[in-house]
Amino acid sequence: MKYINIAITIFSLLLLPSLTKAATGVWQTNDGEYIVVLSDSISTSYAFKIAAQMDSLSFWSFNNIEDSKVVFDQIWPSTGTITANLGSSDSLTGTYIVSGVSSPFAAVKLFDYMGSGMDGIYSSSVTNRYMFVSTLAVNNAPLPLVIDLDIDTGKFDIFGAGFAEASATKTQLGGASLLNNQNGITFSESDTGNNISIKQGTSTILLEANPLFKPVFTETTQDYLGNFSKSPNFKELANKNIKVINLPEEESYFVYWQPEKLKQGRVMVLVHGTGGTPYAEIDDELEMGETYGYATLGIRWLSTKTLNYFSAAQVYRIISKGLQHLKDKYGNDLERIAYVGFSRGSAVSYETTYIDLMSKHYFDLTISHSGGIPTEVPMNPKQDTPDVFFANLIYNRLGNEAMSGTKFFLYCGEKDEEWGTQMCEQIEYAKAQIESHGGTVVEIIHDVNGFHAGYRNILEYHKRGVEHFIELTK
Repeated sequence: MKYINIAITIFSLLLLPSLTKAATGVWQTNDGEYIVVLSDSISTSYAFKIAAQMDSLSFWSFNNIEDSKVVFDQIWPSTGTITANLGSSDSLTGTYIVSGVSSPFAAVKLFDYMGSGMDGIYSSSVTNRYMFVSTLAVNNAPLPLVIDLDIDTGKFDIFGAGFAEASATKTQLGGASLLNNQNGITFSESDTGNNISIKQGTSTILLEANPLFKPVFTETTQDYLGNFSKSPNFKELANKNIKVINLPEEESYFVYWQPEKLKQGRVMVLVHGTGGTPYAEIDDELEMGETYGYATLGIRWLSTKTLNYFSAAQVYRIISKGLQHLKDKYGNDLERIAYVGFSRGSAVSYETTYIDLMSKHYFDLTISHSGGIPTEVPMNPKQDTPDVFFANLIYNRLGNEAMSGTKFFLYCGEKDEEWGTQMCEQIEYAKAQIESHGGTVVEIIHDVNGFHAGYRNILEYHKRGVEHFIELTK
């Protein structure tokens, strides 16, 4: 219990927002030692100091900031002080004082901190054994660094890892030891629990991990996948104070924008269509957001590796991470939320809204435009396809009240450039399924002359959707 309390005290910084990104990341001193700064905050941060040969490690408390001056106190396994000055984002100079002996040092930044949803401090099912996960930016690619430490024995291992492809149920990282090429680690995180598999030579140890603290996400201006450089909408938003938060464990990111006058904490979650981006969605919604005083949160849900779109479960997990960030960072109570899905983002809206209904009840309204429910769905579709949810809904496997409590605003145009009149057939069928399973359609716009992007291109339609959201969240 004593060591658990020590760990909670040592790493409490991870609950706090970042003061300056410059201090985070990995530094290397002129003696070859490494200083790994996990995070920083208004008053306190912490770091690992690792010997050049990686045969010893110590913890330091970052407890003072005066302009560019930082002071670290060693808190495990002995005592000491580091006093340093941040000359620039990649320069650190100062003095070590350990056991009364003072010596100067200089350090250069090796890697910046990127951050991920898996970062944090974890206690394990082995008493006084802890895992520390910190995601670095190496050539703008994510590199999770995992430190496995047994406080009782002082033994530790350091792993350089990578993220595996996320699934509907979990995110996962895995990698090899930087100290012993026979050792490896796999760390998976899911709603049902966090599991660690550590290979030590010929033996494998299975551990459960309990998160003690999770860091606030790092906000930046560009996504690590490089979508910003290909999006013409990004240029429109560059001077609008957007915040980009990378989620490399999901192969994703989300983009946040809020108006100068945010009214009652309202947020619209925007889910793009085929070939779209969060930047395009926010650009389309920004003028309305400014007029009506609501924020926007756009998510990315396409894998650049596989070119597959994510499952509804993963979409919802990314949305939840984005909304939780708004609560942690900005104090939003998450009481007034709308989901807005365009095209493919509309097609996935029904299952995502159902998941929300079974989970956190974020959505006060779902706006689904130009993406409906197929009128012909096989009774037993192939697994891992969107048709599985549609079949379960249509054939009443989820019950008569499966959509009870949900509210939808729907749009379709019969002159849809790709689907033609079939788009409105699918939107009308979605309305029938929502209502026959207990949900409410507050309005449907069926425009005989409408096109695929008609909801946002026709001001009257767009306003009607927004005003339903405002009315429902008074």
